[in-house]
Amino acid sequence: MSSSRHTKTCLTPSSSPIASMQEKEVSFQDIEFFEFNVILGDNPACSAGAPVALGNKLKRRTVYNLDFYEDFVRPLSDRPPNKGKCILSVTERANLLLDNGFSIMEIANATMAVEQVQKERLETFRNVRRDDFGLMVDSLARWIFTSAKEPTIITGTDVRNMLSSKSKKKRSVSAKMA
Repeated sequence: MSSSRHTKTCLTPSSSPIASMQEKEVSFQDIEFFEFNVILGDNPACSAGAPVALGNKLKRRTVYNLDFYEDFVRPLSDRPPNKGKCILSVTERANLLLDNGFSIMEIANATMAVEQVQKERLETFRNVRRDDFGLMVDSLARWIFTSAKEPTIITGTDVRNMLSSKSKKKRSVSAKMA
């Protein structure tokens, strides 16, 4: 096995004599991997099951010579990226947490807490959309009743104009506040 050094220069060719005398280089010799314990996380945005997170206890530290790593270790782990592979299934999450000392009850409680937060977020999202729609209907009704002295046919263009004028007013108010 050869013992070559990985070198990169950070200078571009220049006509300046000073630049040619001050050639700089960056070299890498070793690559380090740190493996930490897994803990029960608190991020409710996980895909399914209990959230997992990295703990603060170092389980293993591995140091490789960079040439050795690139020649032998990395080729074994070089696989085409698979987006779905990064997502842990409910079973994988549970097994990972069980292997790290968490009880089934702790995992179940965390899963239920995540599901509750996700449910509340969805409900909030739906209410915000409903509130926006309600505001549009209310302002449209006010516009119809205040602008029409006698029965009038309102076209889609009238509605769009009314909504865009409301939107412009809202933007100018928020711009003044900023």
